Amino acid sequence: MLLLLTCLLSLSCLSAGQDWAETGYNNSCLYEQEGLNRDGPTEFDCPRFVIESTDQIWNMYRDFDKVESYLRQYMVDDWESISPMGEYVRGMDELIRLVNITLLAFPDIQLHIVDTFCEGNDIDGYKTTMPVIHTATHLGYHPVFGSPTGKTLTWYGVPNCFIKNIDGQWKYTSEINMPDSLSLYSQLGATPPEETWVMPTDDCNQLFDWDTGYINHNLVPFQLRRSNL
Repeated sequence: MLLLLTCLLSLSCLSAGQDWAETGYNNSCLYEQEGLNRDGPTEFDCPRFVIESTDQIWNMYRDFDKVESYLRQYMVDDWESISPMGEYVRGMDELIRLVNITLLAFPDIQLHIVDTFCEGNDIDGYKTTMPVIHTATHLGYHPVFGSPTGKTLTWYGVPNCFIKNIDGQWKYTSEINMPDSLSLYSQLGATPPEETWVMPTDDCNQLFDWDTGYINHNLVPFQLRRSNL
C-alpha cells in the first residue's frame, strides 16, 4: 500500500511539471488548406434526390428487375464503397449482388430517413450524409447471418456518399457506409467476422475527391496479408 501511494505521489509530481493536456495533434489542416466545401451554383435539390433515390431503390419495390433498373439509373458503373468491417467493393455487378442478398434476407426492410445533409455545388458535385434507421425481419438466408431466424431488427446507419452530374443525370459515384453493425450482430445472436481489411489514414485530406467524386485513394482499405506461419 505504501509503495502504491509513493508511486501515485511520484506521478503527481511528474505531471505537475508537464502539460499532459497537450497532445500536439489536431485536424485543423483539413479546413485550413483548401476548405471543406467548394463554391458554385446550388440550384439542384440534393436532399430531395438523396431521399427519392433511396426510396426507389430500398423502400418502394421488391421486384429485382425494377430495383436493378434504379441502381443503373442512379449509380455509375464503377461505383465504389467501403462497407461494414472496412471491406472495399467496386462495380455495378457487385452492387447488384449486395442489394439482392439484402433484399432476399430482409424482404420487408425499410429505411426510415431521419435527416439529409448536402454540401457542394451543381458543378463539382455534392457530398451527402443520410442518417437512417433500418427496420427489417430476418426472413431469408444471408451469407453472413445464415438461415432465417424470424427476428425483427432495428439498427442505425449513416451512409456518406458523393454524387455528380454525369451527362445530365445525377449519379452516386462512391459511398462510405457506417451502419451500427454491432447492434445488428447482437440482435441476431451472431458473432462478427474477423476483420481482414486494413483502414489507412490520410491526415489533411478529405474523404472524397472533388474532381472525380471517388474515394481518396489513400483512404481505400486494402486486404490484410496474413502470414502462413
